[in-house]
Amino acid sequence: MSILAPPALENQERVLNQEERRKLDRFRKKIKKKLNRAARNNDIEVFFDNDTVSSSATFTLLEAFKKVIELKSIICKHVCIKSHHNILYTYEELLDQLIDALLMGHSRFYHMQQLKNDPGYKKIKGTGKIADESTIRTLLGKMTEEQVQNWMKINHDLLRILTKLLPPRSIWIDLDDTVITTHGQQENSAVGYNPRYRGRSSYKAKVGFISGLDLLVNIGLYHGKTGSNSEFAPFLEKTLQTVNSLETLVVEGVRLDKGFFDQKTFARLEEDNIFYVCKVPLRENIKKIISHIGETEGWTPISSNYHSAEITVPLPSWEKERPFVVIREKIKANEDSLFAGEAISFRYEVIVTN
Repeated sequence: MSILAPPALENQERVLNQEERRKLDRFRKKIKKKLNRAARNNDIEVFFDNDTVSSSATFTLLEAFKKVIELKSIICKHVCIKSHHNILYTYEELLDQLIDALLMGHSRFYHMQQLKNDPGYKKIKGTGKIADESTIRTLLGKMTEEQVQNWMKINHDLLRILTKLLPPRSIWIDLDDTVITTHGQQENSAVGYNPRYRGRSSYKAKVGFISGLDLLVNIGLYHGKTGSNSEFAPFLEKTLQTVNSLETLVVEGVRLDKGFFDQKTFARLEEDNIFYVCKVPLRENIKKIISHIGETEGWTPISSNYHSAEITVPLPSWEKERPFVVIREKIKANEDSLFAGEAISFRYEVIVTN
């Protein structure tokens, strides 16, 4: 079986009836009309002098879009933080400012201070008062774990709006995890696998994105000792449920990093006729498969430096056989090779797929 020509699956297209298509068309026209109106209202004159220099001039379009989708209302729908009656800024205003800062690339709290002195940003927001970054940090410190989890509900509402603006399509989901090193004694962090800073406390984050659209579907934060496959089954289920709840998208396939290499995951995806492509860790049983290919001269040239091979085999602990695709790259003789004593050195990469 070649991964370049996968068989057609029943769930690769989501067909909308005439009423559903009309409903989506009306929604798109409404959003476009409101966006044009909001963009005109947010339009600002441009001057070149030392008093109105701004790094936020193009933020007008983002602010217009936020108003059209009523972002503050979405925030209030899912997150409610109690505040004193004499507060200067409401919690939704502070969270809105936090989102603004991140959209403009200010990922550190210290850099968020730039918004206080940006005349263009103040003009677009229609206010002369911008909260100090310490006020935002204080608000985040008050948030409960449940309120933090509710941010994914906000993200789901945004996904629902954005995907309704796109034509129906089948999509692939990219799943990965990453180590986030902490500084100091951070809550629920732990010393685990950390390839860059060994022995340092860290978190493990699992993420799921819609490939090609760069839209976040799901994210989970775990302590540093959490392995890639630990708690992955519920994370995968939540990711698939989120996409399946969107009107215009259907999951065609999933791409997985080698940390998620597990036959239980593959069996789960096979049950729903979902394609998967997963990188394979180069353990001893995989090395034997590669050696077998070399002995049978099963390589197909791709270019002067690359060869590929496909073989369908069951691993010792598996209940069924699955196709493996092996890619071999010619490297310099003095670089490390997977096998000792090779006349020519190669680097190997293996994926398993249905």
